Amino acid sequence: RGVLHEPKLLTHEESWELLEKISLSGRENLEPMLVKKLEEIGKQMAIRCGGLPLAITVLGGLLAMKGTLNEWQRVQENIKSYVSNGGTCNGSKNMMVADVLSLSYEDLPPHLKQCFLYFAHYPEDYEVHVGTLVSYWIAEG
Repeated sequence: RGVLHEPKLLTHEESWELLEKISLSGRENLEPMLVKKLEEIGKQMAIRCGGLPLAITVLGGLLAMKGTLNEWQRVQENIKSYVSNGGTCNGSKNMMVADVLSLSYEDLPPHLKQCFLYFAHYPEDYEVHVGTLVSYWIAEG
């Protein structure tokens, strides 16, 4: 029999620490005023993730690819339409994670969306061989 492991939800402070670590690391050269504005926006988005580490990690990865205040604000506006205010989406934490993952997918450029969708061909926990996957992508054009 397997053991069910339920990770604890993060506090607002822990959520922000994780999001900051992922999204702002390596950006020491930014203007202090810009960093302050990004932190304000980031803290609000971290709360919207409801303490879910996976949602925060995905959001952090998305924000790490965004370099301007306008891009962060666009993500913030989009996340407002995907996730409720720090609570559950339709009563389900799983739904909230799915919503954040969907937001991340929607932000991909079209050519990467096609590549990402190839993973749907594989069952969960299947070991995907990189060479095979790349061959499929090349054949697709």
